[in-house]
Amino acid sequence: MTTADTFFGATLAFTTQSSLVFDIISGGRSGLTIERIDTTHAGTSGQLKTSMAADLADAGTYEFEVVHDPNFNIDTYIGVSDTITITYPVPAGGSSGAIKAFTGHVSSYDETLPIDDRMTASIVLSIDSAISHTAST
Repeated sequence: MTTADTFFGATLAFTTQSSLVFDIISGGRSGLTIERIDTTHAGTSGQLKTSMAADLADAGTYEFEVVHDPNFNIDTYIGVSDTITITYPVPAGGSSGAIKAFTGHVSSYDETLPIDDRMTASIVLSIDSAISHTAST
């Protein structure tokens, strides 16, 4: 049974840059796709094309809005491969939040610096490996 929970308190961390930890405001994963291979041939019966799934999937990206830290120089980090960890909040009555970890890199980072509000950034992480998932307890 799935239990609904909030995303409040989730963090995003990088292994090599231990000082780089972002508080996540919102976001999620997109672009998980697998190509369709057309298997239609001259002997295919009926009026529908046939197909099969490719062997390799594109893992997609994670896109988050995060609290921007002006002390970190993201320019030296964009495109650098690292182990990225997303730690979800501890669920009600639980003792630890779920964790997702993967090898990936920052593919874009856009800052928003308003005059009288918190500084935020949109960060896009390219997923370069399988995602390891540890369930919450």
